[in-house]
Amino acid sequence: MAHHIKRCAKLNRGPAGKNSLVEDLLANIHVGGKTFVINIKPKGFWGYMKELTINERIRDREVRLIGSDGTQYGVISIHEARQIAEEQGLDLCKVSPDGVTPATCKLMDYGKYRYEQQKKEKEAKKNQKVIEIKEIRLSATIDTGDTTRLAAQTAKFLAEGNKVKASIRLKGRQQAHPELAVDIINDYIALVGDCTVEKKPTQEGRNIFTILAPAKK
Repeated sequence: MAHHIKRCAKLNRGPAGKNSLVEDLLANIHVGGKTFVINIKPKGFWGYMKELTINERIRDREVRLIGSDGTQYGVISIHEARQIAEEQGLDLCKVSPDGVTPATCKLMDYGKYRYEQQKKEKEAKKNQKVIEIKEIRLSATIDTGDTTRLAAQTAKFLAEGNKVKASIRLKGRQQAHPELAVDIINDYIALVGDCTVEKKPTQEGRNIFTILAPAKK
């Protein structure tokens, strides 16, 4: 089993104008010739990180401190920031990415933060959507009956919420007339009926393929 995971991160404006880090995970999992696309979009929240550097582990000399209620303390020494955290009975948590100077720290109850993060991760797993990409093999010499049968099978896959990749592999002299294969694929798409053509018939080496998705509502 081969896994390919693409990780994307983008910075959005969160509540009260704060920045929130939202991560998208796209995973392509190939099993037995089939491709499964997993799209996980956990809801972002301010300072989202699985593990934060806290308290004495923060090595920066100066930090930009934000209170638990959003109070802006500005840039102060790490010693002063730790003192404020101790006076308020809270943890000093580094929430900015490594390399940012001065680092941004926030006062919070780290134990409570971890508990809420675990709840968000569980909720994200519930919201993950799994889309299977089915493959349909056509041929440059396919007859109308087989085209109709495969189109009906494709319509069934799409009705189940899956995507479909339909392709024709050109052999020998067929490579001199790829437009004929394109015509076959277009006829097949017309027989499928109600669908979204995510990728029009495209040639890639000896293969000509299209990608269909369920019709947009």
